[in-house]
Amino acid sequence: MRYLMIALQVEVKKTFRSYMLKIMFVIFTLAALLAAFFIYILMDPDMARNTGMLGTYIDLYGGANWEIYVTFFKEIISIGGIIAFGFVLSWLFGREYSDGTMTDLLALPFARVYIVLAKYLMSVIVSILLTIYMLLLGVLLGSILHIPDFSLPLLMNGIFDVIFISIMTLIISTPVAFFAMLGRGYLLPLGYVIVTVILSQIISVVGLGAYFPWSIPAIYSGVVGEEQILTSGSLLILLGTGMAGIIVSFLYIEYAEQP
Repeated sequence: MRYLMIALQVEVKKTFRSYMLKIMFVIFTLAALLAAFFIYILMDPDMARNTGMLGTYIDLYGGANWEIYVTFFKEIISIGGIIAFGFVLSWLFGREYSDGTMTDLLALPFARVYIVLAKYLMSVIVSILLTIYMLLLGVLLGSILHIPDFSLPLLMNGIFDVIFISIMTLIISTPVAFFAMLGRGYLLPLGYVIVTVILSQIISVVGLGAYFPWSIPAIYSGVVGEEQILTSGSLLILLGTGMAGIIVSFLYIEYAEQP
């Protein structure tokens, strides 16, 4: 446990001193501003109907309200979270190869699994911080815009859903670490993230999203419609994917030939 805490302290220092974290906070700020901009347009029904797809929300819900506003955040994190959290993991693992510091890490006098575990824990910390920051900013922007039909239970349920979706996207992002180590940098893991996002959209369209782990957060958020229903099997598939990503990452750093 002591070695894990040492490795985690190192990851915390490296992460909070890096530009990566600042860039991610900017991206999540833009995401909250985008949701606020959409709801601002919806508050004017005539303007919303003239902006294409946003007009469908008027037809479905009858105008701008907190329910739609919360839905925007669920949709953003269900799709954008796969990209954002995948980027965080690719940076945490890939930078050691790009900066040439992996050799130094492997020379430390403790088990290699602590290195991987510390980086995974750091990805959880960063992802949760970014999600909470986006939610707080979203609530602030919503109060400034005076969005109608506010209720505390609706807000709390929405916050729970967004956090739950972010946890799901983080779970299915664990294989990114393996591809970062396999590719020894950023290119392969980022390519993997892009492919999974594209496949998740295609498989959801054909109606099999409940069985494809990267489509499950989007189905839960409602972004793909109400036709597809998640089951306990969907949850098992999602958890199995997350565990597989962690296991292959542990096995790779323990047994694969390292530079």
